[in-house]
Amino acid sequence: MSHSSVRFLSALLLGALAGTAVAQDAAPKDTVKHLTAVFNLGFVNSSGNTSVTTLTAGDEVTYKTGAWTIKQVLGYVYGKNDSTETANQLAIGLRGERAFNARWSIFLGARFYRDPFAGIAQRYGENIGALWHSVMAPKDLVDLEAGVGLTQERSTAAVTDNYTNGRVALTYKHSWQPKTYFQETAEALTDFSNSKNYRVNSLTELVAPLSQSIAMRFSYAIAYNNLPQPGFKASDRLLTAGVQLSF
Repeated sequence: MSHSSVRFLSALLLGALAGTAVAQDAAPKDTVKHLTAVFNLGFVNSSGNTSVTTLTAGDEVTYKTGAWTIKQVLGYVYGKNDSTETANQLAIGLRGERAFNARWSIFLGARFYRDPFAGIAQRYGENIGALWHSVMAPKDLVDLEAGVGLTQERSTAAVTDNYTNGRVALTYKHSWQPKTYFQETAEALTDFSNSKNYRVNSLTELVAPLSQSIAMRFSYAIAYNNLPQPGFKASDRLLTAGVQLSF
């Protein structure tokens, strides 16, 4: 091969490499944050004439990839007065959501709940449904959900109850700043086989940041059961003030 041919092929190779490098530099970078995590913590301890300990903890971990969103949530409440336990509530949820466009999604989820102080030894729930982002304003968001599910419940008296249920939910969020917001979430679940057996849950939150990753969080939760376990009240309420960590 002549020297001129070698020079010509070398020039072609260098040109191809340069074009590839330019194309790689021009390719858009993935700026989407795929994994986010939020942790909530509240703690009260007093001693002396009154000995009270109350702990609330929770998290919300979200992973997004393409049209899919996977979310894991956890909530825990523990209370003790002197040497007597007064609260031991645990809630865990896992949900997968598939978006079809900017406003419509379908979801599939599962939840576990335990609250012996409400007579619930364990409650499992599986649900499927659709989500509609009905309002998507710069500072206001409104989500509406509807679906069906299954519930398997066992009381602290070892009484079991399994049934299919319907579910509707609403979430409203107003943001003054990106991390300063008010949010209200409410859901209603009804037993298809017994219209008197329904539950309503509400969570009101107010979050104000202290720094880039730390915020103050105030919440008020209400859990209403129209047919509570015998000997227990129909509603539980929990007011919490604590910190929120975001990553």
